[in-house]
Parts: sequence; C-alpha cells; structure tokens
Amino acid sequence: MEEELPAERTIEAYLDTQTTLLKHYLSEPSVEVSLPGDFPNLQEEATLVVRHKGQDGTLVVQHQLYIVARPFIGILTLTALNSEYPTLLDELDFVFKHFLFSNAH
Repeated sequence: MEEELPAERTIEAYLDTQTTLLKHYLSEPSVEVSLPGDFPNLQEEATLVVRHKGQDGTLVVQHQLYIVARPFIGILTLTALNSEYPTLLDELDFVFKHFLFSNAH
C-alpha cells in the first residue's frame, strides 16, 4: 500500500497517527516502533510491530515496514499468529533484503 506523505510531514508524525488509530481499533495492542527500521541505507524508513488479540482471543502480530520515497510512503504488512511469527520473520527478512525501492511511477 502507498499513500501521499506531504513534504512537511515526518515519518515520526505519520507513525504517531498510525499508532493512535491502531490503539483505537485493536484489542489491547502492544506497539513497538524502530527508527530507523530494517534498512539502514534508506533515509526515511521505520518498522512497527503490533501485537493484539484477534476476535477469537488469539494473539496476532502485524509487522509493518514503512518506506518513504517522497512524495509517497509505502507500507508492507505481514500479519501472523504470534506462535508463527518468529519463523515468518526469518522469511520476511530474506524478502526484505531482496527488495528494490524506487519512487518511479
């Protein structure tokens, strides 16, 4: 997914808004933010890890990667059961290391 990110808006401000929305809509969320995230070679990027209970009470993890290529911010989200997250995170790291990010449209 991608959205426009106005030039004056920082990634930190964007994540503050996202975190507020998540806390409003999810059951008992735990939110961890990493700035910078998984890609130290990018100027603006972050990782957000959200743990919350699903409708059936199962613990769910959303791993969200935010990459800024002005004027856009791209968001990649992996959603998994908490019990499956460590294994999927290893696979996700492999995928992330092979991404090429560009603001060309």
